[in-house]
Amino acid sequence: VSFGEPLLGVIDSPFGSVSVEEIIDTFDELLNGIDCAGEVHCCSNMDWAKLMQTKTNVINFDAYQFADKIALYPAPLSEFINRGGMLAWGIVPVNPETLAGEDYDNLLDKLETGVDRLVRGGLDRRSLLEQSFITPCCDAGTLTPDQTIRAWSLTKEIAHTMRNRHLGD
Repeated sequence: VSFGEPLLGVIDSPFGSVSVEEIIDTFDELLNGIDCAGEVHCCSNMDWAKLMQTKTNVINFDAYQFADKIALYPAPLSEFINRGGMLAWGIVPVNPETLAGEDYDNLLDKLETGVDRLVRGGLDRRSLLEQSFITPCCDAGTLTPDQTIRAWSLTKEIAHTMRNRHLGD
């Protein structure tokens, strides 16, 4: 089950109408009620440590814009990974103009840089990558069919390269 929560980043801002604790409690209550993996998708920046402390199995984040931000939380991220949590790296942009200006090499480099940041923060590269997968940064609803095919093709190519390069599969 996936919970798409693109505005989690405003919770701690003056525009938020509920507390982070209420959100965390709600996620945990919802995740307790399902008998399968639970994912939370947030394509804005937030206090990632709070989300890592929920019972979610997967954190799906916009790695294209925020890989450097999630790296600011090495201890909670390490705990999340060590308990079996997974990261969905949204490295392929879905803004039509941004996607048009990107290519495979740049996106792969951006992803490798993000992974390197987490490894420098103390995470084991292999464990991290075994518990990661690659996605577009958000849904592709703003893209044309051709752009959507390109975004998913880039996602597939990058995932294949990362798997072969780091996991030997």
